[in-house]
Amino acid sequence: MKSGVNPHLQLLKTSNLPEEISLLYWEVCLHNEPAYVFLCQWHEAIHQVDDIVDEDVESKEKTIECFIRLHELYSNPFYRDKEDSLRMVVTLVTNAYADSVEWETADAEWKRSWADFLRFAGNEMTCAIAYIVGGWNHMRFISRKLKSLSYAGHHDEGHKQI
Repeated sequence: MKSGVNPHLQLLKTSNLPEEISLLYWEVCLHNEPAYVFLCQWHEAIHQVDDIVDEDVESKEKTIECFIRLHELYSNPFYRDKEDSLRMVVTLVTNAYADSVEWETADAEWKRSWADFLRFAGNEMTCAIAYIVGGWNHMRFISRKLKSLSYAGHHDEGHKQI
């Protein structure tokens, strides 16, 4: 990276993330560039998978692109280095997401309510990375902030999904 250039801003150019999320991830990762790159890749990959599941993909090419995104994600050096810690997070997030997809149209109100919260399961990877780079107190700080931001970004003032 060029000296004198904020590494976050340089990395941001390679990401499709909104600046607010990118800045949050930079804070999550405590300016650890490899962790930040992985977290940005994670965010983009899981949202692309969600678009495929929701049948909200603009082209077949975008669906195919998801395969290479996932390949790059799990080949990422930070992931490979921390794979023993992160592999189970991937499994648990995927399981919670599968429950969310199954229950979002369920007849039972309680299942639809749970589905609304389970859809944020991907945030647990963010918490895992916060713990890896900064320990328990950092993870707790990020967890509270992230859950508040996620809820506010997906619900109106009357607590209805948006």
